[in-house]
Amino acid sequence: MMAADDQKLAGLIVTMNMATGDAKVAAIAAVVNELVAQRARMQMQMRMQAGMMEQMMSHMAAMHGPGGMMNKKAPEPAPGVSDQDHAAHHPEK
Repeated sequence: MMAADDQKLAGLIVTMNMATGDAKVAAIAAVVNELVAQRARMQMQMRMQAGMMEQMMSHMAAMHGPGGMMNKKAPEPAPGVSDQDHAAHHPEK
C-alpha cells in the first residue's frame, strides 16, 4: 500500500512541478491533500497495530502472571516411581 501511495504522490509532484499559474496552485493543493490523507491512513494503521499489540501483551501477561498457565508446575511423579524409572524415558536428564 505504501508503494502505491508513494507512486501516487510522485505523479502529483511531477504534475505540480510542470504546472504554472492557477494550475500550479491547484497542483500544490492536490499534493498537500494527498499528504494529509496518507498521514491520516498511516496514523489509523499505527493505532490499530498498537491496539493489537496491547491485546497480545495483555494476553501474554495473563498467561505468565500469578496463576497464569505458564506458571503452573510440572506434575509430580506418581508415588513409587524413582528417578531412575523416570530417566528411562527422559535420557537427556
